Amino acid sequence: MRTAPLILVVDDDPGFQEIIASKLKRSGFLIAEAHDGLEAIDKAVNLHPDLILMDINMPGENGTEAVLDLVKNPETKDVKIAFLTSQ
Repeated sequence: MRTAPLILVVDDDPGFQEIIASKLKRSGFLIAEAHDGLEAIDKAVNLHPDLILMDINMPGENGTEAVLDLVKNPETKDVKIAFLTSQ
């Protein structure tokens, strides 16, 4: 059982991802990180986060495509997702 909500931070920019993750950790959240859409889907299925903060523009499967895949999947369709982008 988790002690705090788990947030999956998805961004291909390591600097931006580090800033967001560190602020959330200091606020008491548990953090998982992914660097592209496919990794985000895999981690969402395995970790069942409470919230996903998803970048839009990423190489490979972008954030929009990943969100469409997540909402189609019965295991992840109810996960809350917010787009968060540095651009």
